[in-house]
Amino acid sequence: QSITLNTPDSLEAGETAQLSGSIVQPQGVSTGTRVVPLQYPMSVDWSGSSNLAIGSGKDAIDKARKSHKIVAILDPQTRTLTALRTGSVTVSVTNDSMRAYTDDSSLAPITTSKTIQVVSSKGGGK
Repeated sequence: QSITLNTPDSLEAGETAQLSGSIVQPQGVSTGTRVVPLQYPMSVDWSGSSNLAIGSGKDAIDKARKSHKIVAILDPQTRTLTALRTGSVTVSVTNDSMRAYTDDSSLAPITTSKTIQVVSSKGGGK
């Protein structure tokens, strides 16, 4: 069982990117042949490094902009990442296990992460 997380490698400050991902279901069909998007109705948990804010709506973005420690904000409902200032940020996604039960470890959620570089906007300097 594996998760794929689709993110840009880099993003300009002030820009947004739509994140997506999928999980390979190991049961029900031949192993590795059923790919399911990481979105409703799947149970998906978005998280990341301490300089990534998680929140929805304009108020959440405005609050994140006020914190000089926050590099980007991710809206978990729309999976939109908004780059706020230069730096690097790690985005993680976790999904419940779909593996056949063999022992307690087979019930552990599956997580993957990617690091995104936020660069200064064109012509903008740091």
